Amino acid sequence: MCIRYLLAALLATAAAAQEPLARTRFEAQKGLMFADFVVRGRTVSLAIDSGSKHCTLDLEKARELGINIDQAALSSGPHTQSGPLEVRVAENVTYELGAVRITAPITVVYSLNFLAKRIGRPVDGIVGADLFRSFVLEFDYAGQEVRACRPETYVPPANARALRVEEAGGQFTVRGKILPAPGAPPVEGTFALDTGATGVDAVLWKPCAERSEIAAAARVTRTVESTSFGGDRKARMARLGGLVVGDARIQDAEVRLSDAYVSGDVPSSLCGNLGSGFFQRFQAVFDIPHARLWLR
Repeated sequence: MCIRYLLAALLATAAAAQEPLARTRFEAQKGLMFADFVVRGRTVSLAIDSGSKHCTLDLEKARELGINIDQAALSSGPHTQSGPLEVRVAENVTYELGAVRITAPITVVYSLNFLAKRIGRPVDGIVGADLFRSFVLEFDYAGQEVRACRPETYVPPANARALRVEEAGGQFTVRGKILPAPGAPPVEGTFALDTGATGVDAVLWKPCAERSEIAAAARVTRTVESTSFGGDRKARMARLGGLVVGDARIQDAEVRLSDAYVSGDVPSSLCGNLGSGFFQRFQAVFDIPHARLWLR
């Protein structure tokens, strides 16, 4: 009898360990995922962006929350008519999502009005790599739910495909292949995992987008304006033969051909970013603590 009760208790403990620490609905807007976090006792709507090296808060929202902003600098933007965008830094800001709690050593603070105008909704801030390094994050795009799990007890979904993740320059990356056209030799490269790259399977940076085999095969569908910290710029939307990442194969992949070079501390070997269009095709699990991306 005691053994039976002990076994039941162990099974209950194991089941509890597998339960997510937090699960919450997110709102999808222009490919971005917005969820409610708590900062200094106040609820704020933050985009969850695996491609963001640091957490970010809108300047007006940070002041409203009473956050101590320690340092200031000018960006190379600008995003305003009047001149360069002022960028500030806050230290040790804590973000809470249910039972999940992270303290970001650095939070970048600047006006996010440019992003709010582009996507048509207020943007209080962005939670980036600090969250992904601390927990296993399951994204259910169909159900619009994100689940944060304990890394030490996490068991991946049955039949999920594993991709090895590397980190370089604050970016989480995987190896992949662009198929310029059916039957054409693949173009191999490294791709950053970027849930904030809205609405496309991949963004190709200029050195990759201008490779002769890609440029010749790309079927450009339209020109769009792309918004980023460095400012608005034109980009071309196109279709290519396919995109292969591990065992995942996307036919007729939609890509954004950027005229921007990768710069700063981002590795120069980066071909592009996998965007939200790619991740929406799967139940995607970002298991960064174990250097894995699981796709089902």
